[in-house]
Amino acid sequence: MSGEISRVSCGPNASTVQAVIFGLDGTLVDTNDAHVEAWLAAFRDFGYHVPRERFLPEIGKGGDKLVPSILGEDSDEHEREALREALGRHLMTIAKDTIFRVFPGTEDLLGELTHVARSGPRTMMNTPPLLVASHSARQSDAERDSNPD
Repeated sequence: MSGEISRVSCGPNASTVQAVIFGLDGTLVDTNDAHVEAWLAAFRDFGYHVPRERFLPEIGKGGDKLVPSILGEDSDEHEREALREALGRHLMTIAKDTIFRVFPGTEDLLGELTHVARSGPRTMMNTPPLLVASHSARQSDAERDSNPD
């Protein structure tokens, strides 16, 4: 998908929402602590002992910006890449044993979007620019059983 261009039309002829795309990690689900722990472990792998507090303001940056921010702009590019790879390994290990918290409003938002999708396309012409909606992301057992996807 890299390099693809997305277009969102907001004119009078583009009145139906056809898709909504969210980033899950850090957008709908709170993975900040897991990222901090994974970065701490990755840096320890390379002999760096960075205080946890140093990572807190860095979370949300990509590794391409976080690592030089911690090590300095003149740090070795190969080591930067190796640290980012170590982050991925540690994050996967942490994620296997972690139940992440969804951010407030996430379940309501996804539920409303599910409701809208099930009831067919709706015009968005008179909808405020910021859609504040919510819904449960969890389906009931009965609902899940009746939708065998």
